[in-house]
Amino acid sequence: MSDAQFTNIDSSSMQSILRQRLGIDARTLAAFRISLGLVLIVDLLLRTRNLRMFYTEDGVLPVSLLAEQSPMVARVSLHTLSGEMWFQIFLFLIALTFALAVTIGYKTRIATGISLILLLSLHARNPYVLSGGDALLQHLLFWSVFLPLGERWSIDAHRRGAPREQIVTAASAALLIQVLLVYGVNAVLKLRGERWMAGDAVTSIFALDQFIVLLGPHLQELPVILEIANWLWIGLLVASPLLILLTGRLRIILVGAFGAMHFGMLLTMHLGIFPLVSIIALIPFLPSDVWNTFDRNPLLNRLKLAVIPFQTFLSGKLLLGSSENSFFGVEWSPVRLIQIIPAVLLVGVILFNAIALGFAPVPAQADETLSGAYSDSRWTMFAPYPPTEDRWYVAPSKTESTNQVDAFHRSEIQWEHPNNIAATYSSARERKYMSNMRHDEDLRPSFARYLCERWNRNHEDELQTVSVYALETPTQTASDSAQERVKLVEQSCGTSAMQT
Repeated sequence: MSDAQFTNIDSSSMQSILRQRLGIDARTLAAFRISLGLVLIVDLLLRTRNLRMFYTEDGVLPVSLLAEQSPMVARVSLHTLSGEMWFQIFLFLIALTFALAVTIGYKTRIATGISLILLLSLHARNPYVLSGGDALLQHLLFWSVFLPLGERWSIDAHRRGAPREQIVTAASAALLIQVLLVYGVNAVLKLRGERWMAGDAVTSIFALDQFIVLLGPHLQELPVILEIANWLWIGLLVASPLLILLTGRLRIILVGAFGAMHFGMLLTMHLGIFPLVSIIALIPFLPSDVWNTFDRNPLLNRLKLAVIPFQTFLSGKLLLGSSENSFFGVEWSPVRLIQIIPAVLLVGVILFNAIALGFAPVPAQADETLSGAYSDSRWTMFAPYPPTEDRWYVAPSKTESTNQVDAFHRSEIQWEHPNNIAATYSSARERKYMSNMRHDEDLRPSFARYLCERWNRNHEDELQTVSVYALETPTQTASDSAQERVKLVEQSCGTSAMQT
C-alpha cells in the first residue's frame, strides 16, 4: 500500500473519530433547542415572583445603586432604561415571545440571538441574584447562536430540503467542550478540598437546612448514602472527559449517570434553575442511537405523525414565504465568520480556565484582573470548601403604634431556629441576594428602604424603623444557644439615617 493510501486511510479515520465525538446529531440539537427554549420560559416565569423586588426602582437595587456598584454593567442593560414595573413586564413579555420562537424553531438563529441579548440584559440588571445555573445558561445560549438548532423538529425545517444527519463544526465542539470545562473546573476544585476528599462534603452540605427541600430531609438521616453520593459525584466529575471520548451506549450510560445526579439535586436541594440547566447541557452528548431507538417505536411514530399536520399549519402561518434569515421582513445574512468565531472564542475560554486554575502562566499586567474575575467563579458549586453554617434573617421593625413586627417575613418576630430554613426564602434568588447583602454593606440601606416601602404600601400602621439581622448557626447544631446574631442595618423609614 502506498504512502498516499496510508495518508487517506489515516485522514478518513481521524475524520470519523472527530465526527463521532465532536459532532451532534441534528435530532439531538432539536431536542436541545426545545429544552433550551422551555427553560428560558420557566426561568422568566420563576423570576416574576420577585419582579418588583429585584428589577424595579421600588426594589432592592435601584438603577442609581447599580450604577454606583457596577457602572459598566448598568450601561449595557436594556432593563435599566426604566425602573417602572410596566417596562419590566414589557421586556419580560418580549423575552417570553422569543423564547417561544426558540422552542418551536421559528427563525431560530435570530430568535436565539435576541434571547441571548435579553438574558444578558436581565442578568446585568441585578447581578446579585445570579448563580452558576445562570452562567451556564448564558454559555449554552451563546454557543447555540452558531449552531443550526432549527435543522429538525421546527417550523424552519419545513422550508428546507433534506436535513443534515449530523452537525460537525467548531460550534458543536465548543458546546460540548464548554460543558466539560464546567465539570473539569469543578473536579479540580473539589480535589483540592479536604472535606470532599475526606468523603463527608455532601453530608456537610445536606446539613445546611437553607438548601434542603422535598426529599432532602429524608437523606439527612442516611449518612452512608450521602458518603456514597460524595464519592460517586467526585468519580463522575473526574471521568467527565469520557463524555466526549466514549461513543454509543457507553456514552448514553455516562450521560444518564450525570443526569440522574442532577435530577437528584432537583429533588433534594433548593438550587433554582441550576439542576434543570445542567440536565439540558447534557442533551448535546446524546448519540444517534437514542433517536434511532425512538424511531423504531410504533407509539412514538404515531405521535410524530399526529404532530406533523400541526407543524405544517404553523409553518404556513408563520413562514410567509420568507427565508430563515428574515425576521419580520428584515433580511439577515450570515457570513463565514459564524464558523470562525466559535473556534477563536473556544481557545480563549480554555486558556482563561487554565490560567484561573493555575495550569498556565498569567501575564503580570493581567494578574489582578484575572484573579478578581475568578474569585467569583461560578463553577465552584460548593467547592473547594462547602459552607459550615446555616443562615436566615429577621427584620425586627417598629410601627407607628409601637408594634414589633418582622418586616422581612411580614409576620411576628421569631428568633428561634426555623423548622425549615429554605421556606423562609421566597425563592433561591432571594436567598442568593440575601447572602450577597450579608457580605456587602453597600446593599444594606437600599434593602432596609425596600422593606419600609413594601410594608407601608400595604399597611395603615406604617413602619417607623427597621432593622435587619443575620442569624447564623454552625451546621452541626440547631441549638438556639449556638446562634450568632449579626446586625446588618438599622434605619428610620423615610430618612437616610442608618447604623450598621
